[in-house]
Amino acid sequence: MRKINKRFVVILVAVVILLGTGTYFLHGYQLRRNARVFLERAQAALKEGRRDVAAKNFQWYTELVPQDLDAQQEFAELLIELRAYGPAYFRLETVLRHDPERTEARKMLVDVLLNIGRFRDAEEHLNQYLLKVNPDDAELLTKLARCQRGLGQSREAVRTLEKAVSLRPELAEAYAQLAGIYRYDPDLKDPQKADEWISKMLAAVKNEEALRTAAVYYYQSDRYDQALQYTKEILAKKSDDVDFLILGADCARRLEQLDLARAWAEKAIALDPQRADGYTLLAAIQAAQGQPNEGLATLQNALTKVSDKAAVLANLAEMSLNQGDEKNAEKAIEELSQTRYPLSRLEWLRARLLLARGQWFEAARKLEVIRPDLTDVPDLLKQVDFYLGL
Repeated sequence: MRKINKRFVVILVAVVILLGTGTYFLHGYQLRRNARVFLERAQAALKEGRRDVAAKNFQWYTELVPQDLDAQQEFAELLIELRAYGPAYFRLETVLRHDPERTEARKMLVDVLLNIGRFRDAEEHLNQYLLKVNPDDAELLTKLARCQRGLGQSREAVRTLEKAVSLRPELAEAYAQLAGIYRYDPDLKDPQKADEWISKMLAAVKNEEALRTAAVYYYQSDRYDQALQYTKEILAKKSDDVDFLILGADCARRLEQLDLARAWAEKAIALDPQRADGYTLLAAIQAAQGQPNEGLATLQNALTKVSDKAAVLANLAEMSLNQGDEKNAEKAIEELSQTRYPLSRLEWLRARLLLARGQWFEAARKLEVIRPDLTDVPDLLKQVDFYLGL
């Protein structure tokens, strides 16, 4: 019987182990080297403003090198800009689980939690970590106030915000929240106090953020002349601000300054042709100028430009019904039903179509069903009540 050469077997096993270990580490090295290419592509795409390309490359890199916490955090920041709050939350949780001392990552996580309405969790991160280290950080206090408001603790929020204002009188966000509480909170509602906080802000804060806050505040409280005043100041400093071109155009439309409204709406569309509200506003202005056919053409053109077509289709249906074009309205309503447009508003359009066809009984039944769901849309509710004779 042949004997096994034990020494040979030991050497063979050792060689196999060494080769296997070497292959493993070589594979790891190659993987990291190849993964680095994805990171470099992501960062280059970010500099070029190609955020979708950057996101894909960050995704690939962080899957290959999950232990790179700097890249995970950089990816999370991009996801927040893209409003992809779920994936951003996952990345930031991963970062903080491995390194709880990353203050900036925790601040980002608080912002994500606030955006998704997880006020209790955001409050915990603020009280247990961030404010423990910096109890007099006014910006953190404004975030805590948002948590308190979300949890129904408006009085505590007022105290928190007043402290923030005392610490940093130039922090516009604190004044804005105080004005919002006194204007809208059912327990503390006091419109005069709300106005006073906006006046205090404008006296104390001399920057663009204060002007923006004031413009939005007066717009939301239906004081379009004051909103337009501050919008003009904003656009005098930054004439290509699409948000305020649209807000200003709507103020001007409501104040019947239609030429100004149209000029701003057209400029907003030229600057951002994929934004739906520019087209719907321009169409409304054209209708107010006695040019409804131009308005319909604007909406039809918008359908070829924007990705989120729901608002355009709804306005197209409304305007078609106003012009007596039932066929075009029906087509728009059918296309709208394939989107995620709120059912109550979709049923409102169907009821209007029934009314146009003289089917009063069927329309009234629809209107009675949807009326309770429209209490947060006063203008629409008034129209429903008109048709129901209320």
